Amino acid sequence: MDTVSKEKTVAIVVHACDRYQLLYKGFEFFFKKHWPEIHGINCYFLTETIDFKSDIFINIKTDKGEWSDRLKKGLIEIKEEFVMYVQEDMWFKKAVNTNVLKDIFEFAFSLSAKLIKLHSSEVYSPTPTSTNILGLTMSLLKVMIYKFTLI
Repeated sequence: MDTVSKEKTVAIVVHACDRYQLLYKGFEFFFKKHWPEIHGINCYFLTETIDFKSDIFINIKTDKGEWSDRLKKGLIEIKEEFVMYVQEDMWFKKAVNTNVLKDIFEFAFSLSAKLIKLHSSEVYSPTPTSTNILGLTMSLLKVMIYKFTLI
């Protein structure tokens, strides 16, 4: 089992809403199938009022409310220094490369980054950096958007 960092603490946060409850188990299935075993990463599943029982996710109930208010409530409960943000409707289709993941974390740690956004859209205007991981130029974004985010 690999370790992300000896000095930094990392959490994975899955932000969900109760009306998408039918997706919870599917997300968990593909997460277990494709996510690498990495020591030192705690996994959280934010729901509104539903008690999501899981052997890998810690359920945090944020109560009903606006999306951003619920996310803020959940993040307040999480004590890790860095958060990787995912939504329950974004399922992993293939194995996550442990080395790439560790490189991305180290990139974020080295910059004390507030937000690293992984996406494939031309819509956003990221600021390119000189860091390249697997042929992808790492960029810094000024806005938070959905999909896969390291906060």
